[in-house]
Amino acid sequence: MMICKSSLYDSADYTNDILLVEDDKQDVPIQDSGLIGAGYHIRRTASCREALRIVTSRDRDYLVLMATELSNGQDPIETTRQMLSARHVPVIFLSKYSDGNTLQRISSVSPRYGFVLRQSEPSLLLASVDIAFELYRSRTTGQEETSRKRFASNTSPSHLFIENAVDGIIIIDEEGTIVEWNRAQEEITGLSASKTLGMHVWDIELLPETSTAAMHHYVQRGKIPQEASLSVTDIIRADKASRIVEVATFGFATDCGHAAASITRDLTDRLGTDARTQGLLKEKELLLKEVHHRVKNDLAFVGSMLMLQLGMEENEEVRQSLTNAQKRIAVVMQVYEDLYRNDSTKHVDSRSVVKKIISEAHTIAPGCSPLFCLDIESIKLPPRTGIAFGTILNELLTNSIKYRRSLTEGPKISITLTADRPNYMKLKVSDDGVGFPDSVLAGNFSGFGLTVIDTLVRQYDGTLVMENRKGGFVSIEMRICM
Repeated sequence: MMICKSSLYDSADYTNDILLVEDDKQDVPIQDSGLIGAGYHIRRTASCREALRIVTSRDRDYLVLMATELSNGQDPIETTRQMLSARHVPVIFLSKYSDGNTLQRISSVSPRYGFVLRQSEPSLLLASVDIAFELYRSRTTGQEETSRKRFASNTSPSHLFIENAVDGIIIIDEEGTIVEWNRAQEEITGLSASKTLGMHVWDIELLPETSTAAMHHYVQRGKIPQEASLSVTDIIRADKASRIVEVATFGFATDCGHAAASITRDLTDRLGTDARTQGLLKEKELLLKEVHHRVKNDLAFVGSMLMLQLGMEENEEVRQSLTNAQKRIAVVMQVYEDLYRNDSTKHVDSRSVVKKIISEAHTIAPGCSPLFCLDIESIKLPPRTGIAFGTILNELLTNSIKYRRSLTEGPKISITLTADRPNYMKLKVSDDGVGFPDSVLAGNFSGFGLTVIDTLVRQYDGTLVMENRKGGFVSIEMRICM
């Protein structure tokens, strides 16, 4: 006597396994009962805890022969209840007694498949096992068919939607039986609906444990959560291929009770595309770094040409113009150097730009060493903004050093940079020099440097304030991104 085994991969598998929970080997004449001769396989354990572990591990289907009298304070009745709360298995009780108390304890367990006195004829045990297996198969098949019919009557308007959804959908009834397993779920798992419909969802090992546990919780407790349970995990398909999936699990009420569902989205291809995109972006970053490096080298070449011209020039005014041009090129070079050296090809740090410019300040007037007071906030600047900012600061420092009070002492220069409001930065530069002439304060910029500053500030939607305090004072607010 055999029954069909709940197998995912081979519908021809059958179960004929019996789990005997008994700690008195001499008292139950299994060897004489005819079970082994009838083709049944006996697995024995004397521990209720071990029996519970075997049944709930779901490695195979067992009929449980549970002795009602076990030593060491073990409670076989309570163990059986725990088994049945975890999964539906056929259980036959073996007892030395048939008194009212024993029968009452056994009758408190449901479902149960039989009761056999130990002193009964061995053939009675064999017959009871055969009947229990037959009843188990009948009950299981009947429950699956009833569940499918009941649930279909409630959800038939949405069945077409479920079947054609792009995401995998599983729906279980209040017994935990699978009643919907759509085409997308077949594709994701490699399991056909013909093999999974009617099975308990927790018997399908390749499904994420977090999802099946949540579904079991919803149908057992009858509590519908306000939000779905969401998880991202790996699964192994029936063909052993690995997939990355996102699973949303939730409970809901039907006319028949509480049900649960899961929606599975296959992320494998998308994540693979994301990885390829990241690779392309990385390649783009490397190309941009190479471009920035070449631009810096080209600017260095231009700077070298100016240096050669400077060495050959005797006119002091021309020499000063060449020096200023060389410094302006150096500002742009610094920005491209930072873009090449830093992790990001999209931003330069304001502090790095300031540090480079003040390190070159002594070349404006040989023998003059300015004293700087700095309060510079670290601001990420796009390349164009970084070049504009560096150029403005270079021109302001050139003016402060050029129009210092003493020809023998370096000026005291204060530089403050802040980002007081979104997408704007404010630069303040003050010195202890002679200050600005009235014409400049009136907005008449005849010099090249101040004209460059005014043009760049306007280009970046900024404001320029120039005053004489204890020397020259300039406040500039300009947009960071254009």
